[in-house]
Amino acid sequence: MIPNSGILTISVDTRKVENMINGYIREIPKLEDDIPKKIAQMYAHSYLQALHKSNVTPWTGESFVDLIQQSQNPVRLGKGNYGVVVRQYLVALDQMKPHFVSLKRGRSITRWAKDKLGYNPGKIIVRPHPWIRSGNISAGKNRRKIAENEVSKFIRNR
Repeated sequence: MIPNSGILTISVDTRKVENMINGYIREIPKLEDDIPKKIAQMYAHSYLQALHKSNVTPWTGESFVDLIQQSQNPVRLGKGNYGVVVRQYLVALDQMKPHFVSLKRGRSITRWAKDKLGYNPGKIIVRPHPWIRSGNISAGKNRRKIAENEVSKFIRNR
């Protein structure tokens, strides 16, 4: 034994530890809902950025408004499941092959061509604007980081 030394005793109240662990167990289901929601919000934001990078400009603005709203409040698909819902024509815009489209009266593409291009009825060629893949890639890089941050925040706040 070292001269002038003493024995340090530590007591741990196991009830406090058990209460802390029980608190974590009760709150974990909330965490299981928060992480997918944050990830879906990040995907919506990433898709919005990918649309801008692909030179897709809003015409009516509906699709962009949808994505902006979902970057704050994504669509709940079930318990602990969230997703990003986009309009079908945006998916088609990403995946279509270049093709000619007849500009007939009553079609929204005819109104678009007249507003944006100043064309009268006839034909135009439409080309894809791929944006989904780039949005998935940029969002996919941050999924793990978001989950880790949410778990860290959960632990810090308890």
